[in-house]
Amino acid sequence: MFEITPLSSLAHWIFGGITVLMFGLGVLFLWMYLNALRVSVTLDSGSLILRAPLYGRSIPLSAIDRSAARIVDLAKEPSLRPRTRTNGIGMPGCAIGWFKLHNKRKALLAVTNRQQLVYLPTTLEYDVLLSLRKPQQFLDRLRMGSSR
Repeated sequence: MFEITPLSSLAHWIFGGITVLMFGLGVLFLWMYLNALRVSVTLDSGSLILRAPLYGRSIPLSAIDRSAARIVDLAKEPSLRPRTRTNGIGMPGCAIGWFKLHNKRKALLAVTNRQQLVYLPTTLEYDVLLSLRKPQQFLDRLRMGSSR
């Protein structure tokens, strides 16, 4: 039996760097998964606040077309289906982030259910699609203008 010569120090550094990188990516994906479990939407007196990993934001209520906001089923409204993920998390049963819709509009999604979505058209450069447990109650509060 003949032994191979030992790895060079450069090879040790490369293997170590790859190991640290993979560990870091694992921690990042775990963080994203745990935060995706806690996505929430809040209405306050002047804005809609979406809390989502990497994609959360505050949207002024004045920018939301409240009269056109509605509950949609993507099976019945194909123009609102996400077509292309531009920057987000997309897997079966979960879509969070920026997508292009079939109607060519940019949209911010927090979607886990494709049948009872709240569709919020805005005067901004994008629309919003949300999966909420009580979509009608949300729309009622949105139309009233505020409260949590």
